[in-house]
Amino acid sequence: MEKPTPVTINGFHRDGYCVLPGVLTTGLIRRWRSLLSRHIALTPPAPDRTGPYFLWPTLAQDAELRDLYQISGITDAVQPVLRAGLGLPAPEVAQLAFTLPPHPHHPGAPHIDGLTPTEDDGEDFTRDGGR
Repeated sequence: MEKPTPVTINGFHRDGYCVLPGVLTTGLIRRWRSLLSRHIALTPPAPDRTGPYFLWPTLAQDAELRDLYQISGITDAVQPVLRAGLGLPAPEVAQLAFTLPPHPHHPGAPHIDGLTPTEDDGEDFTRDGGR
């Protein structure tokens, strides 16, 4: 896995998203897609639904999801975009986010799901304010 460059990190802070090359292998992507397909098949959206659709499985009750998250190296991949010294707690719930067309999406602000609360002093959690 490549470490994010300063350009990538600044792009995340500016745009609210970035691409981290090499985080997921082709095999891991295939496993994620299969797992997501099973989840949405078990809890399908209404036939006329468009736009965002979320599922919130508990990792303690979904060993396959928890194990796939752990072996995917996601925690290590996002750590460089966080302020130095800020750790990531182990997730308890996963947000499985789907977009059902048509739905034009424009990110509102940089965030990493699960870390959106601010710190005690009201500052954003990402390095340099992340806004």
